[in-house]
Formats: sequence, structure tokens, C-alpha cells
Amino acid sequence: MGSNQFRSDMPAYIEMYLDGRLLLDEMVSARRPLAEINEGYDAMRAVTVARTVIDFSL
Repeated sequence: MGSNQFRSDMPAYIEMYLDGRLLLDEMVSARRPLAEINEGYDAMRAVTVARTVIDFSL
């Protein structure tokens, strides 16, 4: 999050997401279970995905 000002920025990001103005879901290329974390890193290194989310519910 770099130079984020968490207390002021996060509520704004949440509001934009809920309003449909910040399209976070579209930024995720893949979802993987924790057991596939190494494959997720491999895919990012190979530049076959932009962002992989480790989903602990899978």
C-alpha cells in the first residue's frame, strides 16, 4: 500500500468499491488455495497472470 494514509484512504477505497467505482474483482487474474501457493508464484514469475489471490476457503 506504499504511502497510503490508512485511516483516511481505506474508508474511501471501501466506499468506491461498494459504489462500483473501484473494480477490484476485475484486477484478480486467478484464485488459488493455500496448497497451490507455489504454483501461484510460478504463474506470476512467468507473467501468465497479473494478480493471484490465495483463497483460504478453497
